[in-house]
Amino acid sequence: MLVPREARISAALLRQLIDSCQSALPEEACGVLIGERHTDYIEVRELAIVPNAAAEPDRTFAFEPGAWIAAAYAARTSRRCIVGLFHSHPAHPPIPSRSDLQGWDGCGSYWIVGLAASPADIRAYRLDADGELMDMRIAVR
Repeated sequence: MLVPREARISAALLRQLIDSCQSALPEEACGVLIGERHTDYIEVRELAIVPNAAAEPDRTFAFEPGAWIAAAYAARTSRRCIVGLFHSHPAHPPIPSRSDLQGWDGCGSYWIVGLAASPADIRAYRLDADGELMDMRIAVR
């Protein structure tokens, strides 16, 4: 399924995303973005923090399996879907590393919150029809 080129999110929810990532410092935060898929955009309506179960959580992330399943179930029962995954980079810009991309199946959008600078730098990505990583526009409403 192709992901649209634009993601819409409220300013309050974007602030919640940043705050959640900052509160996890010095470790990487991670979670899912829940919302709706439309033809031309995705609408992020809520986020679910998933505990980072990585062996080195200050350098990488891995979803805690039970919390990941609970987040997916919550999305489904609210008649919404997971429209993206996110994680933070505590000391680096929001550019995906090779290991970041290994855990992503290309479904939905992929957001990284870079906390190396102030204010936080947020980027969203998607895969195009050829499987190439592309920037996704974030429209704050």
